[in-house]
Parts: sequence; structure tokens; C-alpha cells
Amino acid sequence: MLLHPPQVYMGGLGILVGGSAFVVVALPRLAQVWQSWAPATCFPHHCFCEALHFGHILQPSNTWSSLGFVFVGMWIFHRLDVESQAQRVRIRRSYLREELDELGQWRLPLGSPRVLQKTLLSSHWFGFVLGLAVGFVGWFSAIYHATLRFVGQWFDLAAMYLLGTFVLVYALARGGLLTGRGFVLTYIALNSLLGVLQAYFPDARRSLFGVLILMALGAEVWQRKHSYSRIDRSWMVAALVCLVTAFGIWYVDLHKLRCEPHSILQGHAAWHLLCAAAAFFLARYYFSEEYPPHPLVA
Repeated sequence: MLLHPPQVYMGGLGILVGGSAFVVVALPRLAQVWQSWAPATCFPHHCFCEALHFGHILQPSNTWSSLGFVFVGMWIFHRLDVESQAQRVRIRRSYLREELDELGQWRLPLGSPRVLQKTLLSSHWFGFVLGLAVGFVGWFSAIYHATLRFVGQWFDLAAMYLLGTFVLVYALARGGLLTGRGFVLTYIALNSLLGVLQAYFPDARRSLFGVLILMALGAEVWQRKHSYSRIDRSWMVAALVCLVTAFGIWYVDLHKLRCEPHSILQGHAAWHLLCAAAAFFLARYYFSEEYPPHPLVA
């Protein structure tokens, strides 16, 4: 059965809502399960500033602040649903019913001579992967800080890689180097490789993420130089400002240059919220990209 975009996006929203409810309810009740697991590589003295609360949730502030990503993921799926419905209306107003039977009621090739189109809607995979990747960062970061176990650490970094590789592979797809299927296969292959590398070389996990972000930004700059689509770059600037500010706070918190371990206000929690804001601005950046009805000719 062929699913229309609203069904796909509402399915993604349902996954995030249901999964988040499970995480919130299950985490405090599964302490006896994960206490026997191998600890994270930071345990017990280098897991950021927040003091360890030996019980159900080891780092409450760092755990619950992670859910900011989940709310951003939910918003992405809601916005995708709204935008896909609006794009359908634009298409139906611009084409005859007979033409719609041939072209499809939901999507057209980018650069259609009649309809302004949102690039993020040019494939179901793009928005679906973006929304889930952002939501997964929140889930697995919460699990990591609640348990401080190696498996949680692995999934936390794996989710961050999911978002970083999306930025990279989506830029390549928008630049014409990958089809929709190629996007999916490349995305899976890159994340599989990164997952293996961080399992065998956990100390290199942050360096790998830094290299990935630089590659992703480089690919985005390249894509913009070769595209005739319109996009609001101010959203990317806002995302980068949030990310740089968050990194500074993360560094101070990690090295405990300013640290109040028993305070509810934690630097790493601020890192989570600022990075969630950066993900929101990144999504706004992608939503702003559109191809005009008449392609620009150089």
C-alpha cells in the first residue's frame, strides 16, 4: 500500500510520542536492569559536572533536558504535515485533473514550471529521517545520562551521528549526487561505519563527530554554490550561533571549570537545550528552501 506524505509524517510523530512516553515511564523503573551493565567510559568521575544520584536516574537535569530534542522532532513532523498539505493544494490549483493523474497529487519534479515547491518535501525520506534523527538524539541522550552505561553512551553518540550524517547526505542529495534511494543507502552505510568505529574506538567518538560536522558544513556550502533554489540563510546562522555557544558551555562543564554539581541548573543541560534549539533552526533552514516555479537560467 502506497502511503501519502501526511500518513508518513503522522506515523513519525506517533513513533516519537509513543517512544517518549515509554522512555519517561520506563527509565525510573528499570534501574535494577541496567545497574549490572558495563559503565560508560566517563564513569564515575568524568561524566560532566552534575553529581551522581545513585538511584533510578543518575543525572536528573542532564536526563530530562535531553527531551528538548524530542519536542523539536515532534514539531518537525507537525510542520511536515502542514507543508505537505499546502504543497498538495498548490499542485491541485496549478494542474488539471488529467495532468494530476500522470504527475501525482503530492509530488512533482523539482523545478516544475508552474508550482513553487519545498525541497524538503521532494522525497518522503528526507523529512521522515530528519524528524526521527532529532527525536532519537533526545531519547538516547536521556537514557545515557539516566544510566551512565556504555550501551547508553553508544546509542547517544549514534543518534548524534544520525543527525550529523543527515546534514551531510541531504546536502549531497540536494546537490544532485544522490537519488532518494541513494540517500537512504548512503545514510545507512555511513551510520553503520560510524557505529562500528565508536564501538571499537570509543575514545575517538568526539573527534569523529567533529570531523563529521565539518564535512557536513562543507557539503552544505558546496550545495548552496551549485543550487538555484531559494533559502533563508539566517536560520543556519542562528543554528551555528546556538551550536558554538553550546560547545563553549559543554567544554566548561566537561572540564568543571565552573561547576555546581548539586544544582538543578547544569551546564550540560544547557548544552542539550541549546543544541535542541540549533536543531530547530536547522529544520527552519531546510523548510525555507524552495524551488521557484520557473527555474533561473544562468
